[in-house]
Amino acid sequence: MIVDMLIISFLLLVFTVVFCNAYIIIRTNGRISSDIHELPPYDTALVLGTSPLRKNGEPNPYYVNRLEMAYLLWKERKVQKILVSGTGREIRRMHEYLVGKGIPSASILCDSLGIKTYNSVVNAAAMNVGSILIVSQRFHVQRAIFFADRIGLPCHGMAAKSVVNNKTILVLAREVLAKVKAFK
Repeated sequence: MIVDMLIISFLLLVFTVVFCNAYIIIRTNGRISSDIHELPPYDTALVLGTSPLRKNGEPNPYYVNRLEMAYLLWKERKVQKILVSGTGREIRRMHEYLVGKGIPSASILCDSLGIKTYNSVVNAAAMNVGSILIVSQRFHVQRAIFFADRIGLPCHGMAAKSVVNNKTILVLAREVLAKVKAFK
């Protein structure tokens, strides 16, 4: 009896994880581009924050790839403004990085209350920044678009270059769980 309950509980858990992830991926994938040249212009790129440095002090490739994509979007005139969102330290560094690439400070908006992906999306909606293109890695953009849909914020996504390293499995496993949590 206990073994049967454990098996049923395990199967329900697996079903829930698979369902939540499949639902978000299927619902959002048609709205995420990885080719900058196929994009129409947007008013604002919302760049989702992450730590600028890895624990070993090296640059975080997720961070660098997101900001490089934001820079390319601005350079190619696909966006007029860039909204960086994250914690105070993250956005200061993001702002400095983009200014260092030649983007005028006046073209960069900062959201220091974007502590979580959901907060970043809600804050962008509240700022009335026009049409929004969410920038992060594909797996992260999927969840951000799901949140945007929940609050009625029209948007599309731009997938920054993926990262493959010794932490990739952990990052993807975290995202699988984050997609389940997104349904709360």
